[in-house]
Amino acid sequence: MTVDIRPYYAQMNECKKYLDSLQKRKKTSAKTQREYMTDVNRMHQNGTDPLTACTSKNTYYKYRAAWNFTYTQLANDLHKEASAETDKALKIVLIDELCRCVTALKRFPPDPDGLNFKLEAKGLYSSDWQTIKDQAPPSKSKKYGSPDFGVIA
Repeated sequence: MTVDIRPYYAQMNECKKYLDSLQKRKKTSAKTQREYMTDVNRMHQNGTDPLTACTSKNTYYKYRAAWNFTYTQLANDLHKEASAETDKALKIVLIDELCRCVTALKRFPPDPDGLNFKLEAKGLYSSDWQTIKDQAPPSKSKKYGSPDFGVIA
């Protein structure tokens, strides 16, 4: 009994087409790559993603960049391995992993030049972070609360 691998090739070609359509990232330093891998590993251990792990706008965009970089690298590596693999069963496993990586990338599409970030500042783009921020409970900071001097009667 042989497995028909043609549908898997079609999936692999769709994934590769999506990866090729993404904006190319400038070179990322080795230190930044290590930080990105640490952040993504932490998100995986906690079962979170950039949107649920963020505590501020800065952490959201940092985690999002880490997510995009890591999954783009992993998807490109998986595509190379799947293309070179001769064993059909292993090729199918690699292609399935490639599809999972591309699905994860589509949840948070890369924005290496920060165009969406700049558009958001002008009010022309609504990011996922904006929806979370709008639903956040009001701050309980005493700095902005009214002073309680007591009432003198």
